[in-house]
Amino acid sequence: MKRLFTFISVMVFCFNLTAQTNLTEAVDFNTVDSHGNPIHLFEILDKGQAVLIDFFFLSCGDCVATIPYIEESYHAFGCNKHDVFYMEISPYDNDAACQTWIDRYGIEYPTIGTSGGGMDILQAYGVYACPTTILITPDRQIVMQDLWPISSTQDVINALESHGIEQHDCFPTEQFLVTPDSLHLYFHGCTPHGEIITVANLTSEDVVINRCYSENFRVECLYEGENIAETGMIVPLGETIELETFAWPNTQKDYYGILNIDTDLGIYTVVIYYESTYDVQENLASFSIMPNPANDYIKIEGKDLGTVGIYNALGQKVEEFNSVGSDLRISTASLPNGIYYAKTAQGKTQRFVIAH
Repeated sequence: MKRLFTFISVMVFCFNLTAQTNLTEAVDFNTVDSHGNPIHLFEILDKGQAVLIDFFFLSCGDCVATIPYIEESYHAFGCNKHDVFYMEISPYDNDAACQTWIDRYGIEYPTIGTSGGGMDILQAYGVYACPTTILITPDRQIVMQDLWPISSTQDVINALESHGIEQHDCFPTEQFLVTPDSLHLYFHGCTPHGEIITVANLTSEDVVINRCYSENFRVECLYEGENIAETGMIVPLGETIELETFAWPNTQKDYYGILNIDTDLGIYTVVIYYESTYDVQENLASFSIMPNPANDYIKIEGKDLGTVGIYNALGQKVEEFNSVGSDLRISTASLPNGIYYAKTAQGKTQRFVIAH
């Protein structure tokens, strides 16, 4: 049997066990889920998606019994990327408790707990028992006031399909490729050096890149001269595009940061390593380092290398090697990602990047 609520501020009495909310029109809310992601109900609806809301709490036995079916139906309808957007709301559980629930049942859609105003939302909808599962269409009408009972995934599928919601496959995100996963950029005075990021859409539908941004520095991702950091763009299915990436660090020192490419399939990150050439003499080194960026090893080639020291970005020596002849192969597998310097016995220095 469903677990009934009594609210502190107002007692809500049960007159119809098949309609857990008597509302027919949605009440807007603007909050964050248990991971801090923003959730604005009307914004989702205005994009043309229906919204399924499952009211639950951890110690509710019926919630535990029905959640596998709701979660499976989420995948059947395309993982929040198509006709319907799933979310769940708890009036009693904080973010830590919600995370326990998420981990236990593999929930991939947003979960809103007490810190996101779960009780306020539940009261706004006049819900007095859990689980209660409602469906709101893009015109803001509550067309399903409660789906009950739920004894199989098909129960959920049938209910949503009766309101014109179609099944879709979840995008195989591994088929939306962003490469490389790290870039080595140079910065000389006020002039940045750009690099190319390749985006390949091998999924079954168009994918939207919403924006390109970074919390570490100012960035521009240009496609055919247009800055998608401001405008966004569509990557048509089956196509590969190239983004020209520029960035302006907040310092003239060498460092690295994260570039975020926000798409409908999630956020893809690219590590950007910066090398400032400001006030640095070019061609100081008389040797070469390959590959750069490096993963498992570097190969240093040059005349009279002698003893070669490896220094981190703080100037601390982390390794030292004695070369024989004109080349030296060094394992970098144990060194963390970052910017390093190789210095020969003659005092010649060259920078390189490790990106595992």
